[in-house]
Amino acid sequence: MLNLNKTIIGNINIPVPSENALKKFSKAQEILANNIDLSKSSSYELLFNSLLQKAFKGELNLKSTEQA
Repeated sequence: MLNLNKTIIGNINIPVPSENALKKFSKAQEILANNIDLSKSSSYELLFNSLLQKAFKGELNLKSTEQA
């Protein structure tokens, strides 16, 4: 912007959250990250168990995944 100067920039109001709001946000972010990690872990475990069951039953066909 051609007319941008220190006065104009100095008059811009930037909201700053309170310490309490920052703590609440941090806690919520931590809980969300833990839930995402748990969800990923559970999905991988379910997939592994499914593959394990198929392997023990002889239903796992590895030939279709081999590259020629």
